[in-house]
Amino acid sequence: MFNRSKKYIFLLIVNVIILIAVALKVSQEPDDPFDTDYVIGILENEVQLKNAVIALENQLLSATRRESSLKNQIEQTQLLINTSEQKYRSCEIEKRGIIADAKQSNKSSVGLTDTNKQCSSALVDLSVAQNKIESLQAQASRLGNELTQSQEQLINANQLLAQAQNRDNTELQNLRLRVLELEQAIKEPISIEQNYINARYCTKPRFDSLICVQEFLVRPTFTKVPVNRLQIEVLDPNKEIVAQGEFNSAKSQLYRLTLGRGAELTSGMYQVVYRVDNQTLQSKLLELKQ
Repeated sequence: MFNRSKKYIFLLIVNVIILIAVALKVSQEPDDPFDTDYVIGILENEVQLKNAVIALENQLLSATRRESSLKNQIEQTQLLINTSEQKYRSCEIEKRGIIADAKQSNKSSVGLTDTNKQCSSALVDLSVAQNKIESLQAQASRLGNELTQSQEQLINANQLLAQAQNRDNTELQNLRLRVLELEQAIKEPISIEQNYINARYCTKPRFDSLICVQEFLVRPTFTKVPVNRLQIEVLDPNKEIVAQGEFNSAKSQLYRLTLGRGAELTSGMYQVVYRVDNQTLQSKLLELKQ
């Protein structure tokens, strides 16, 4: 029974160590701070550590009860030893008295056989009780060592659980703050932070008032990442749309608005209009000439 108990405690300790290693691994920052698996991992790992602590506490409670039972058995056996010793002493005294009386009267020692049997029986009982108490004391010693080790492991597990909870609470709090920042950013209107516009020209027209454009190159940078798709319109000096397109707005990039083999347009001040997230944003004017 005690060997099985020792093996159980050892396996429980190994499981706690494995859980701690997993906790340290989970605590590393993920590439995506809003990874659902990462957040679930934090919470599940804390639950596993708590379960491991509860299992250790239950094991300690069971071992403590067994220790108490062993103490009671040792006390009862000690009483049995005391009783057997008393019987044996009384028997020896009685036997010596019978022998002395027989010598004085020069008669056979009547009753000596029964007394010898009683003394032998008392001696056997005493020997059995002594062997039993030695076995119980050895078991109690082993159990005491197991209890000490388990108590130390429980203290360590509780400390590591507290550290994991503090770390997880900090990480979860940071995630909540990041969510609040994003919610605030979503509420704020989007605006143009930087804007780049240029043109790839074709053969120069005969008149300086014209430009020949094969495609417009547009690269905007917004104050936040747009949620919806991005619509781009290029306006000529007369505020006429000469090129337009719709693009994915997930990341800042160079957008190309082609005009086929080329188109002759009016040279002068051009402007880009961005329609994104239910807003219309206009860039600064930029002169294009060839």
